[in-house]
Amino acid sequence: MQFITRFVRTVVPFIVAWFVALGVDVDAAAVEEGLVAIIGALYYALVAWLEPRFPWIGWFLGIAKEPKYDLA
Repeated sequence: MQFITRFVRTVVPFIVAWFVALGVDVDAAAVEEGLVAIIGALYYALVAWLEPRFPWIGWFLGIAKEPKYDLA
């Protein structure tokens, strides 16, 4: 469940920003930025999904340590 929470909290800001950009005059640069956000989100999702099985893969996110969240 934490994976889903982490993923949603990481991806939603990029999706919102991309939709906002669609409301503005869309040019090739805006589309490219949207693709970068989507590819980055998919990359994060893949690495975060693999990390519990292969802890060393966390280095592909900058540090090989999963975040721990307090359930307050």
